[in-house]
Amino acid sequence: MRKTLIIDCHFLCYRSVYTMGELSFDEKSTGIIFGFLNQIFQLAKYFNYPRFIFAWDSKKSYRKDVYPDYKRKDKKIAQDLLELLDISRPQFTTLRFQILPKIGFVNNFIQAGIEADDIIAIITKSILKPFEDHDQYIIVSVDNDLYQLLSPSVSMFNPKTKKLYTENDFIKEFRIRPYDWQNVKALAGCDGDNVKGISGVGIKTAIRWFKGELREGKKADTISALSTLKIYLANLPLVTLPYERTLPVQLYEDVFSFKCFEDVCLEYGLKSFLKKGNYEEWKKILS
Repeated sequence: MRKTLIIDCHFLCYRSVYTMGELSFDEKSTGIIFGFLNQIFQLAKYFNYPRFIFAWDSKKSYRKDVYPDYKRKDKKIAQDLLELLDISRPQFTTLRFQILPKIGFVNNFIQAGIEADDIIAIITKSILKPFEDHDQYIIVSVDNDLYQLLSPSVSMFNPKTKKLYTENDFIKEFRIRPYDWQNVKALAGCDGDNVKGISGVGIKTAIRWFKGELREGKKADTISALSTLKIYLANLPLVTLPYERTLPVQLYEDVFSFKCFEDVCLEYGLKSFLKKGNYEEWKKILS
């Protein structure tokens, strides 16, 4: 069974900010570049050299146009972290537009106004057909918004815990189907995206209501109110994947150049990748 990893790229990049953010070579900041490629290296070995698809967030968000508070952060960020982010973010662009294409990773997607989650969703819902070619598709992320995409052929992998989370795991934990997850989020809200749900209603209560287990009492009456319907309908487009303006993408076979990979390593000081053991592993990854 061939495996395809669909990478939530900003997640991997931000992981590198905290571990490699201050790394530099020849007066160029390179920590995010090294950290990102090293995580791809580790994932490739762990999953026995899979195919990779990369999904990136756009700076602009269509959701913010209809909901200005979308992903607004009230908590102040420490000055030293702000400075680290300032030198890190340009490396996101370098990875997306220069390094990955130069190495030969062809399936490298970004769309104006659209988030990586939406691109991942359009891939899993529009291109991937369950059990086609008996492929297994694995989303690499910790964002639970993506639970709604789980299916017999789509699972999620958390690089922090090295745990694979499947459709069966989700059903066992929440006792609902993955396609109901956006309905639950529309009622309960989403803290990570600053989408406000119904006051006093969390994930567990929303699930019980959808399952018909919350038939009487104050919370049941609250969710059944007309005002709640308005909140639900307003939130649903914000939490449902993909966003309605997401465009389809076409997947292609990668066209790798190991010579270009070596050039990237030399240009950005990634010499550890060219050491004997790693060198052979990268050859397998890019074969």
